Amino acid sequence: MKGFIRNTAFRLTSKRIDERGLHPLHIQVPAGELCCFALSTNRILSFVSEGKRYYFRECPERLSKKAFFRRGVEDFFATLAMGGLDKDCFGQEPPIKTEFPESIVCAFNGYLEAKLEKGGLLKRLASADSIGERLGFSIWSGNTCTAAVLKGFGLEDTPEALWEIAIYFLWRMRSVAADYRRLGIAAGQGYSHFNAVRAVASRIVAEELGVAELVTDSVWCVLKPDGGRAMLGVLSEAARGRRAADIKLSPCGSLQRELMALNVLDVLTGQPDHGPNNYNVYGKAEGGYGVCSFDNDNPRTFFPSCSVKASLAGCAPLVGQDGIINRPFMDRALAERLKAVDRAALKRRLSPYLNSLQIRTIIKRLNKLNAAICRSDRLHLIDGDAWGEATVKQETGGAYGLTYLCKALTK
Repeated sequence: MKGFIRNTAFRLTSKRIDERGLHPLHIQVPAGELCCFALSTNRILSFVSEGKRYYFRECPERLSKKAFFRRGVEDFFATLAMGGLDKDCFGQEPPIKTEFPESIVCAFNGYLEAKLEKGGLLKRLASADSIGERLGFSIWSGNTCTAAVLKGFGLEDTPEALWEIAIYFLWRMRSVAADYRRLGIAAGQGYSHFNAVRAVASRIVAEELGVAELVTDSVWCVLKPDGGRAMLGVLSEAARGRRAADIKLSPCGSLQRELMALNVLDVLTGQPDHGPNNYNVYGKAEGGYGVCSFDNDNPRTFFPSCSVKASLAGCAPLVGQDGIINRPFMDRALAERLKAVDRAALKRRLSPYLNSLQIRTIIKRLNKLNAAICRSDRLHLIDGDAWGEATVKQETGGAYGLTYLCKALTK
């Protein structure tokens, strides 16, 4: 039921995308140079060009149900032939196995084909997201390789030697099923752009707020691997630095300032998932830390809610129930840019990707955030050189709950 309500609510973000206006880059990638980040909810492909790593997220084609899930199965096996996790980008130990010998891959492929021929499996795959939610299936919680989970997905007869690859397959098919449910929400004639428009629009809001460096760039791209099919999607250069979740951070004013700005941006976009696992931290030439977030396409981003009081990334709301900013400090320049945002330009740039309801609620959140800053007597607007040990100590003292800064330092 929760999944039904959630997917019905997503209809509030419906938007017809004019694919003629996307003007994507066209990039040819040599065979064997594509890698796949296996553990993300959505399949993320990556490659290196001129010494820089790029990440690509495909926009699903609007195919028939049977063809869509057949494509999902084909993509799963294609993923197995690619390189896996880059330890320089992801230091966390993978919770499941994602690389398998050819004998296991062939055996599982044969097992799936037999199940698909008999019928019934397609229906299960089309409900993989809701089945997974009902079972509490998550690779991150450890509820994976059990007979009950396999039975819930209709794979109870999976040979035990194939359990690990079956778990990986089901994890991937959850996102395929979710994509299928959302095919027509933000879409053009040929493709679904549900995730893509969220990433592109996030970058636009960041640019209009003057904090573009806080999110990776997102550009439309057609990626054509040698010998493979062309894919339309969104391309981003890898964020600078290392994941905050993978390194020990020193408490400092520059990190506090950057994470406060990221929290402000997330309030405006409705981004709920910028925890330490979804942003990188890097050292700046002038000293201190910089922050750059990725995975900016969370489904709840740009949901048309006017509230600025939501808890984001499991942290205390930026604006409390009293309408006051629940943080001790904000960068003065950021506060001034919030007041000076060109609303007409923001609307114009977002209109190809978000509907009018979404855009109106962004403006309402912007107005509410500005009003909260004005009425927050205990909020101190400070300049860049004022951030330091004393400001960090005040925010992390416990009076403001779990802030982005506290979470980064105590992960």
